[in-house]
Amino acid sequence: MHLYILQPGNFELPISNMHTSNSQPNSLLPSTRRLEALSDCVYSIAMTLLVLNVKLPDIPAAKVADILPAVILGLSSRLHDYLVSFLVLGSLWLISHQQFHYIRNVNRTLLWINLIILMFITLIPFSASLVADYGEQQISVLFFDGHLLLLNLLFLLNRYYAINRKFIEPGINPLWRKRIGNKESLLNFALIAWSIIWSFFSPRWSQLPFLLLPFTPILAKKLVKM
Repeated sequence: MHLYILQPGNFELPISNMHTSNSQPNSLLPSTRRLEALSDCVYSIAMTLLVLNVKLPDIPAAKVADILPAVILGLSSRLHDYLVSFLVLGSLWLISHQQFHYIRNVNRTLLWINLIILMFITLIPFSASLVADYGEQQISVLFFDGHLLLLNLLFLLNRYYAINRKFIEPGINPLWRKRIGNKESLLNFALIAWSIIWSFFSPRWSQLPFLLLPFTPILAKKLVKM
């Protein structure tokens, strides 16, 4: 719709065009680039905090040569937890990056979905510290697994909302994106379920399935092409 201003001499000057499309960006809201920049900062801080769970105990100077090798070996489980947690965060960052590769517009609801995702991303170091300090306790592992389950559900919601509101890049087939996203989500849910089942037998090593998280996007694409 055109709006006009009446000027002396009966001339009408157009002010603007008004569109009602769902994909029309709102200039009062941050762009997807600003949201990506915020996400990158949050992920990088959360990844850095993970290393705080790997701590060397205080060793008397006179006994360093005798005790240090055993202490380093004793950190193997914490280094394993650090590796798994870092891969988990890296995989979640890749999911976010891939989604915003084709999401081009946002509204207030989509922004809040992503802010809630970032809120739970900042809790990953806490969940990781639970596993690092109390890895033999099943409740610690279940808390971590539940945390990942919730994040995967939020990413699923984020993708479905953006596609259904037509916020994606023109020319991208939404059905194709949904099929790949659904396969990837199912694979991630399968890994979480595997970890939960494993925790009933060996809580300390039940996070091993998450070492496969970086490969789920590749496998999802192959399954869609079959």
